[in-house]
Amino acid sequence: MTDSPEQNQPPQSEPSVLDYVKAKLMPWRGPAPEIPPLPDEDQPQPVAYIPPSSPEPFGLPSSGGEILAKLPWRVLLALVFALAGQLAAMPPLQRGGLAGVFFLAAVGLGVWAVLLGDLTLAVPAEHPADDDRFEIRLYPLLAGIALSAVAFWAFRGNRFSQINLFLWLVGLGLVVWSFWRPQPDLAAGWAKITGFFRQESWLVKVTPFAVMVVLAFALGVFFRYNQLGQVVPEMFSDHAEKLLDVYDVLNGETRIFFPRNTGREGFQFYLIAATVKLFDTGISFLSMKLGTALMGVLMLPYMYLLGKELGNKWVGLIALTLTGISFWLNILARVALRFILYPAFAAPALYYLVVGLRSGKRRYFILSGIFLGLGLHGYSPFRIVPVMVVLLMVLYWLHNRNKETFYKALIWLGIITFISLIVFLPLLRVWFEMPDLFMYRALTRMTPLERGDQMAQGLALVGVFFKNVWNGLLMFNWDSGEIWVNTLPGHPSLDVVSGALFVLGLGLVAMRYIRQRRWEDGFLLLALPVLMLPSTLALAFPQENPAPNRAGGAGIVVFVIAALALEAILRAVRQQVSGKAGLRMAGILGSVLLLAAVGHNYSMTFTQFPAQYVTGTWNTSEMGAVIEQFADTVGSQEQAWVVAYPYWADTRLVGINAGFPAADFAIDSADLDLTRDVSSPKLFLLKLEDQPSLDLLRVMYPDGALSTYISSVPTHNFYIYYVP
Repeated sequence: MTDSPEQNQPPQSEPSVLDYVKAKLMPWRGPAPEIPPLPDEDQPQPVAYIPPSSPEPFGLPSSGGEILAKLPWRVLLALVFALAGQLAAMPPLQRGGLAGVFFLAAVGLGVWAVLLGDLTLAVPAEHPADDDRFEIRLYPLLAGIALSAVAFWAFRGNRFSQINLFLWLVGLGLVVWSFWRPQPDLAAGWAKITGFFRQESWLVKVTPFAVMVVLAFALGVFFRYNQLGQVVPEMFSDHAEKLLDVYDVLNGETRIFFPRNTGREGFQFYLIAATVKLFDTGISFLSMKLGTALMGVLMLPYMYLLGKELGNKWVGLIALTLTGISFWLNILARVALRFILYPAFAAPALYYLVVGLRSGKRRYFILSGIFLGLGLHGYSPFRIVPVMVVLLMVLYWLHNRNKETFYKALIWLGIITFISLIVFLPLLRVWFEMPDLFMYRALTRMTPLERGDQMAQGLALVGVFFKNVWNGLLMFNWDSGEIWVNTLPGHPSLDVVSGALFVLGLGLVAMRYIRQRRWEDGFLLLALPVLMLPSTLALAFPQENPAPNRAGGAGIVVFVIAALALEAILRAVRQQVSGKAGLRMAGILGSVLLLAAVGHNYSMTFTQFPAQYVTGTWNTSEMGAVIEQFADTVGSQEQAWVVAYPYWADTRLVGINAGFPAADFAIDSADLDLTRDVSSPKLFLLKLEDQPSLDLLRVMYPDGALSTYISSVPTHNFYIYYVP
């Protein structure tokens, strides 16, 4: 039986008001449809039968096919492939070919999604134009320059003093004041502050997003300070050098540049000294870790701000979160050397530079110059950041090539250079007086100064550099090198989630730069290899590359790129699956990825790293505890010794851990006879393998008692020989 023509026609829908209005305005299209009369409320109306349906779980559409049809499957598949690639790159699998295939597939799918409009990276809001006519306050500027010149002369002899500090800081303040625009109204600002506290009630607006930012920051603080006493557990020789410098500072040796151990900038030593004074933690490993962990915390707000400036507030939130939980940066902060100072100062210096270029506001260039100068007092690899500043200025001009932009960029660069030079002034004096010492460590890595003829030459050296660059770029996703004091040897620096997002984000940023030529994307692509140069320029010692500590500044760019990728993925899900369903799906996906990243970073930071670290360091804390107990009970520090043995404990660390930072308890086996002149009781610590020294002590002190100290690390037991 065939259907009639009428049966094949689609059912006629009821005319709408819009249809009626269109017909009245355009009569040539035909008569207006009849509007049916309203039903009489007194007459019973037919009730259509609606079949029962199951409730929609979690507000999602009832049709599974409808959900699948709306899902941005290319975007999600790109994420899956990126995660699979990073899993394939992780130990113990580490299948480079397989990881490469997955990564290429992920980037390819991401680019496909971009071309079809399914995936877009966040674009930040534009800043209002700033009409800066570059006026300055001439007299404060001249006074500031004069005081700075006198301060430069007063910094002679590599010493801070009350006079040169006063001249330097006042000169800097005057120069900053002369450039600052607009002039701050201090009276109005003070009246606003006092008025706020005089209010009878305060209205505080709390938004869900603000709560998420606070929670992300708190998570970062937790990762920086959780188990700080246990992770990192032991000191090594570099810590002894630093704490001896701190001891000198606390005893009045206020150097600008510290010559011990090939020379070091002084910021960390004064930070540790301030920590000792403030918290009464003594010359200790804890005093070192408190300060560096704090620097790791202080960089977190700038990661949020930089992510927001290059994307949106969600990019900022994700960048803050990934940076806060990062195993890589957490270890740099916890190992208590100067490593974290590189990214901690680079983050604000680059943020203020980027926002300055995007807004044209002069105060941001001033602030960038201040942090640029401060960073040069921190950790030597930061010296590459001024190069990055110049390159970014050139990049900005190349993307806005006109005469006005050229002059503006030149003036802004001049402001940054001048301000940072004044902040750098004490070290500039040291560089002027002791150039060889100031540049020694950098030159030993880049030139034949230490290796001589063993260093590659000519084209071979070019090959070493490009191989270093390649190995350095592999640090994030494949192998972070062999420096066991700041990484897991053979492991990538990033966790599975961050590594996958970084690769995907790098491809997407490169794709957008090719298509749109945005200087902000060019900055991200350029900053990555430039900020890694302190590691990749280890031409004399290529085995030291990659060095996560010397490449720490690159972490700023890495986590912003990863954040851009994750925000784009979550936004694609939220927009293409309409309504609350899309919002909830994006929330679930983001939460799962966050929990996976937290779990992996927690495992690497608090389980895997301490387990491998303690096998490479000696248990000087346990040796120090034995001597401290001896000195507090039956003996004194003059009656205790550690018998020196090749490649064993740094005996200066034993003294620091025992509470005697100026003491070195080492004694050579050949000098044991000198201990006869010391009254008893006496205490000797020996390495288990040092049987000759033990035999000699038994002959010298036959009434002595031998015991074995059982260490928490089974291979680190040692002998205690006690002479009553």
